[in-house]
Amino acid sequence: ALDEALAYLYEVQFVMVDEANKKIRWVPEDPRNWSASRPVWGVALGSRAVLHRPGEEAVSVGLAGWLSAREDDGWRIEWPVADGTLDVIKAGLTKLGAGLGPAARLEKPKKADYAAALGRAETIRHLGAEFP
Repeated sequence: ALDEALAYLYEVQFVMVDEANKKIRWVPEDPRNWSASRPVWGVALGSRAVLHRPGEEAVSVGLAGWLSAREDDGWRIEWPVADGTLDVIKAGLTKLGAGLGPAARLEKPKKADYAAALGRAETIRHLGAEFP
C-alpha cells in the first residue's frame, strides 16, 4: 500500500527486486499499463537500494529482455493474469504467437494456466514496445 501510494504521488513505476528469494513484482501491479512517460525505478527489497543498469543506464532500457533473462535463471515473476473466457484467452495467445510455457507440460492445462501465459506474453510485448 505504501509503495502504491509513493508510485502514485511521485508518478513513477517500480520493479521490486527480491534478490534473496529471486522474485520480482510490480508497482503499479499491472505492467501492461505502464508508460514510458513515467520513470521506472528498480528497487532492491531489504536494502531499499535503487538499482540501475551498467553505466548508470535506466532499468527501463531493455526491461523485457532483462525480465526474460531473470526468468530463465529461475526467478519467480509476478505476471498479471489475463481476463476473459478460455476461448478469448487462447485466441490472444495465438494472436501473439505465444505458448503456455511450463504449463504446456501439464496433462490438461486449466484456464488459469492459459490466463497466466497470456498475461506474461502481453506484459513482455508491452514492455518491449514501451521500453526498448
